Amino acid sequence: MNRLKAIAGGQPLRSNDWGFIQDATSETIKNLVIGLKGTAGACIISGLAVTYDSTHIYIPEGVIFDGEELCYVPGSSFVIVGGTGDSMVGTYLVYLSQNITTGESRTFKDTTVHNVYQYGRYSLGYAESVPSGGIALAGLDYILNIISNFVIAAMPPIPAGVDLMYVRKVFTADTLDQAQIVVPKPGAGKVTKVISMSARVVPGSTHLEVGTQNLNVMYGIDVTEVGIGSFPNNFIEATTPTNYDMAPAPGQIYENAYVCIGLSGETAPISGSGEIIVYCLYKIITL
Repeated sequence: MNRLKAIAGGQPLRSNDWGFIQDATSETIKNLVIGLKGTAGACIISGLAVTYDSTHIYIPEGVIFDGEELCYVPGSSFVIVGGTGDSMVGTYLVYLSQNITTGESRTFKDTTVHNVYQYGRYSLGYAESVPSGGIALAGLDYILNIISNFVIAAMPPIPAGVDLMYVRKVFTADTLDQAQIVVPKPGAGKVTKVISMSARVVPGSTHLEVGTQNLNVMYGIDVTEVGIGSFPNNFIEATTPTNYDMAPAPGQIYENAYVCIGLSGETAPISGSGEIIVYCLYKIITL
């Protein structure tokens, strides 16, 4: 980290010294966030989790990294236009725009008056399209989601001969009206025991709408059976990339059966697009 040295003996200070100090701090934060993210670009640090009802969108305050520095975003709410209780579809979109303001008026020795505080903020907006220089809120991921995804994706498959095994599978949402295989059949005289399963939904340009369906996890290919567990409807329809951990439910384990996922109503998404990434830790038990 860059620092302004403090040296005894009547060190002269100039106005650009304060800029050097601020730049040193912001560069350190910038490099830290980019290092954690793994890539450059904006992301959400905290807050800004969208909720809505039949008439309004509600967005609490939060903090974003805009690619250069951390910026505060005051919360806001909007009357929904062109949608039916959904902030990210219809004709209007929620977006962020930079809003730099100043304050703390001071009179200088030359009698001029200046505001000496600068506040780097972003404001929430709601319009038919994102204006020039704006950032679509739906396009921003949370830094914790980014980090956890990198960690999970970097986990290597456990070598053959070791009891525990790990698999990562990516499914496009339009295939989930039918059972999709996560773990293949283990063979006669063997059962697959699911230890844990997590998933990540990555919505496309418009997020998924699946009605009342959940994402079931089961032995075999009957998607109407819960069997092992399920991922809830609000997770599938998340408006930003979201991770979810499923705890397998106690129940019967079937010999030589697939482990599959699928939408509970065997119906393709009503609208939207995206991917479901599944991370499964399991073991094969010989009967």
